[in-house]
Amino acid sequence: MYILGVHTGHDAGACLFRDFELVAFCKEERVSRVKNDGGFFGLLSIDEVLRIAGISRDQVDTVAFTRMGFPLECFRQTSKPVKDFVRQALGKNRSRLLVSEMRKQQIWNEEEVLEYSTVRKIMGLRDDCEVVFTNHHYAHILGSFKYTDWEEGSLYISCGGGGAHYSAYYYDGNSLECLHGGEKLWCLDNKMLEHRLAWLGLAWLGLAWLMRMLRSMRAF
Repeated sequence: MYILGVHTGHDAGACLFRDFELVAFCKEERVSRVKNDGGFFGLLSIDEVLRIAGISRDQVDTVAFTRMGFPLECFRQTSKPVKDFVRQALGKNRSRLLVSEMRKQQIWNEEEVLEYSTVRKIMGLRDDCEVVFTNHHYAHILGSFKYTDWEEGSLYISCGGGGAHYSAYYYDGNSLECLHGGEKLWCLDNKMLEHRLAWLGLAWLGLAWLMRMLRSMRAF
């Protein structure tokens, strides 16, 4: 079984597994020669990992994504259909983030938002190729988890967005437990999340001010 992993965001790239063993990995910048290249769907790195493995797209059994940007034609509907129609007509930025559309439409099943058949067609995959999605940070965590030999008592942390979004997982030797973040965090509306983080930031600022005052009082 061949599993193709694709990330189109910042530092885009692709990887290929055969029966859960890594066969090939390539960052987009390696083939485009543009540092930190990404932000588009048609990655050259996909063909590069397939070339390394010696297979074609119709031999891929499963394709795995995070909830990243997809071409507009892949969506069943979007939150701004009129704007997207104009964008398509003008040929401007013809894509949307899946995670943003799911939040705005309050739909938590990817297949209800995307036409999987269109995704497969655009990518040149078989009609029976399985399409799966995972949490972005969980993907980071699993990459570290798979290639470290820590047996227990291990803490894995993934952060992004300037620290605004982060996840933490703990491995006790038997299972990987989500301590913070995970699916609950990405489901939050961005404005709601920013509001919570603003209060959290003020709380830390107040605590820092209080500690400074206590130190000053001790000096006297």
